[in-house]
Amino acid sequence: MKHSQAIARLKGMVAWDQEPALSQAELDALLTSARRPDADGNLIEDVVAWEADTSYVKGDRVTVGDGFAYVCVQEGVTGVTQPVMDETTEDGSVVWQRDGESVWTPTYDLNYAAAEGWLLKAGKAASMVSFQADGARFDRDQIIANCRTLEEHYRQRVVGTVTVPSRKRMVTMPPAKRQRRKRHAK
Repeated sequence: MKHSQAIARLKGMVAWDQEPALSQAELDALLTSARRPDADGNLIEDVVAWEADTSYVKGDRVTVGDGFAYVCVQEGVTGVTQPVMDETTEDGSVVWQRDGESVWTPTYDLNYAAAEGWLLKAGKAASMVSFQADGARFDRDQIIANCRTLEEHYRQRVVGTVTVPSRKRMVTMPPAKRQRRKRHAK
């Protein structure tokens, strides 16, 4: 999933523009914390999936799914179609240089990011003031309770990732099943 697609989905999951609102920087941090090993068991790298018509600065690293990472050596805006990458590739006004192997496909646990987002919103709500005006009541404690309810809603959907060494593949299992399995193993 591309970074912009993940951010767009996360914005909807956390009602990012509703008070207490989350900033773009907070959304980016939540998504970064939600990075996970990909379906093939490849570990997380500091790369994002290449995107068309996107601004990049020197040092940004992307992957196009060919097993390599590419670093931006001339900042600018990418073209409208993904180029065929080489050792050095011009892409719109951006210049990419091959930067070694990269086999990780950007993968995110959006439920984890949403749970953390609602927890962050609950923390922000703690500084709000309860008041009553024009017959309506604004209750800070109710906002916090709603944020915590949504945090728990997404927290229950977080998928754990466990590497099974003998098979070298990823197994995903909801946290509740992991707990039951641990009890039976004793």
